Amino acid sequence: MTALFLASKYEEIYPPRITDFVASTKGAFSKEEIFEMEYAMLHSLDFDIHFTSSYTFLGRYALLAKATPPERNFAHYLLEASFLEYPMLKYT
Repeated sequence: MTALFLASKYEEIYPPRITDFVASTKGAFSKEEIFEMEYAMLHSLDFDIHFTSSYTFLGRYALLAKATPPERNFAHYLLEASFLEYPMLKYT
């Protein structure tokens, strides 16, 4: 449950409230227990939960380059195709 709570905080714009998670477990875990486990998980990861991906970089670059939708779509297509083809790994 704590992993779901942590993931929702990371991914969602408006994450669910802690009380929603307590209710979904039918009281098996208290708010304090969920927060303690969240802290333990983050501490064990040294609070390093973000990674840079080429997909995020491409989205930001396309925004700064003022790419048109067809250009963005083609760039995303090439990026996704490169994930599937081993010979494409030589390109940074």
